[in-house]
Amino acid sequence: MIKSRTQKRVLVISTAAATVKGWLASAVGTNFIVEIHTATSGIEGFQKFTELRPDMVLVDDNLEDMNGMSFSAITKSTIQGDDVKILVYNVKQLLPYNKADEMLPAVNTQEELKSILSMVVKTFFEDLYIKTVYREEIEAKKIEQYNELPKPLSNNPYFDINYIFSPFEELSGDGFDYWVGNSGSSGLYGFLFDCTGHGNKSYALVGSIRSVLRKSVKLYQLQYLPNLGKLMEDVNFDVFNTSPGNEPSPTAAIVFYIDYQSEMLHYCSAGIPGFYIKGKMDTAYRQIECENPLIGFAPNEMLVDVIGDNPFVERQLKITDINEIIFSSDGFNEIVYHHDDLPKKMAKHDDVSAITIKLKRS
Repeated sequence: MIKSRTQKRVLVISTAAATVKGWLASAVGTNFIVEIHTATSGIEGFQKFTELRPDMVLVDDNLEDMNGMSFSAITKSTIQGDDVKILVYNVKQLLPYNKADEMLPAVNTQEELKSILSMVVKTFFEDLYIKTVYREEIEAKKIEQYNELPKPLSNNPYFDINYIFSPFEELSGDGFDYWVGNSGSSGLYGFLFDCTGHGNKSYALVGSIRSVLRKSVKLYQLQYLPNLGKLMEDVNFDVFNTSPGNEPSPTAAIVFYIDYQSEMLHYCSAGIPGFYIKGKMDTAYRQIECENPLIGFAPNEMLVDVIGDNPFVERQLKITDINEIIFSSDGFNEIVYHHDDLPKKMAKHDDVSAITIKLKRS
């Protein structure tokens, strides 16, 4: 059975397939002509899968004739299953070698299941549309975003630096950079930022935010800006004056400078809720909480009227007894130490970025 380029198919396999089909009718969007087909057993699912060659399969793990993960393991290993996204839901016990692209644990209510499945299907077809229409452009941007990342640092006498960069979709709204001062200086300069949202729309903001932050940190490094609070004011000023209609999208950011000689960390956050440190005697990381408004939330003069003469405040932290520092985006902060308190019932729902700095001790 041949499909047109714009025609897509979803196969729902569940004893309640008709109900699930009704839930998804408004989630598929209008970018494609989407047919939703159903099967009420695994055996019928195999037949429909072979006949229809769907783009996406939602399979309940609790079928009457087999486990949904077994269905996934079998179909993903067929020649037709290579390019099909298979999601297994209502999972109560994880089975190895299930080959599912995504799995969702059992939830408490039908309304919760409806919401999650609808969101997954909606996101799948939105992403598929972007991939279909903008494939070459996206591939170029993916290369670009990785080229902009700094190199891990291991040959410095004072710091070992590595990072995590994990987009939620193909393109990330996060960004960061760091570098060691000139002439053998032990000072480490850097920043991390998190644009609102994720994906292509969020990524469109990344280049300009990175450029503004780089410029302002360089000015601070050259001592044209007296502290990191004034640096963040400079960033906020530029963001408003370079945004169309002076209406920028608010962005969370943190800038930092580590002076190894004086063993002092200087930092200023703008909407990043905190960062993590690990002391010499610590067995776990602990969070240092931060404040200050987001970049692009309001012009500096408005912030001064509400907050005072210094709307962005630099903080300092003695690092004599600290071995490790982690600066990270919200996507990381909302996962670390939040096992049972995730903002959404998903293993990951946002871009995740983190800079890990290990301080070398003689």
